[in-house]
Amino acid sequence: MPRDFGRGGSNGSRHASGLIFLHFHFLPERHVATNVFGPRRRIGDGRKPPCNDSVQPGVGRGITYLAAMPQPALIVMVKNPIAGRTKTRLAQDVGDAMALHMYGILLRYTRDQALGLQDATCYLYYSDHVATDDDWPANRFVKLLQVGQDLGQRMAGAFEHAFAHGHDRVLIIGSDCPGVTTELLEEAFASLTDHDVVVGPANDGGYYLLGMRRPQPFLFTDMPWSTSEVLEETLARTQVQGLSTYQLPYLSDVDHLEDWLGYGWALPEGYTD
Repeated sequence: MPRDFGRGGSNGSRHASGLIFLHFHFLPERHVATNVFGPRRRIGDGRKPPCNDSVQPGVGRGITYLAAMPQPALIVMVKNPIAGRTKTRLAQDVGDAMALHMYGILLRYTRDQALGLQDATCYLYYSDHVATDDDWPANRFVKLLQVGQDLGQRMAGAFEHAFAHGHDRVLIIGSDCPGVTTELLEEAFASLTDHDVVVGPANDGGYYLLGMRRPQPFLFTDMPWSTSEVLEETLARTQVQGLSTYQLPYLSDVDHLEDWLGYGWALPEGYTD
């Protein structure tokens, strides 16, 4: 990472910047979005609201609203799992069907690490369409659609949305790095108390995590995405801007079978060499 998570569809609503898109897919009988760019959403029962437990009374006739709070946010970028279009490099080693199965394992692992966070809002951004019936609980993840012409625009839009909703520290990750644990995410959030930016460097020259405590749009424009130059260019830009940067350990995304095995993960049942 960063990888090309896939383009969003044409049905995204746009903010004035041309990047923001809001597709809330909460269960209609329980969650009603009253203002997609505002901080309030009605909670219709006693269940945990999307992503966190921060509920404050709002103006109205006994209606309770979920209010944006100055708390951290985690953005998870995922590709909709489609055989032949998901983990294509891994598929060269194991075939399309097995690559899809392995990506499902990675998705569930990433979900569980995100769910381990306390007091953090979790945003889940899909590449092609928002899935309402998958393994990501809608009462814990705000489900949105990626929109933008390239990876930089999609990432910048996700950060812009999070900061616009009052979050004081924001991280973004993909969904194919087994080294990203709840503990590592907590370390990344903690680093942003006294650093401007946090980066999780990847062994392929990219990064598996990026975080900041205020918008840094220059990190997403004219970047050589999906090349080994992304990390170096990102760090160079933060240095030029005089930003303090915290680096996490180097990790590998799962792009090939050797990456999967390198984490000590067993081969899924049914795999044949």
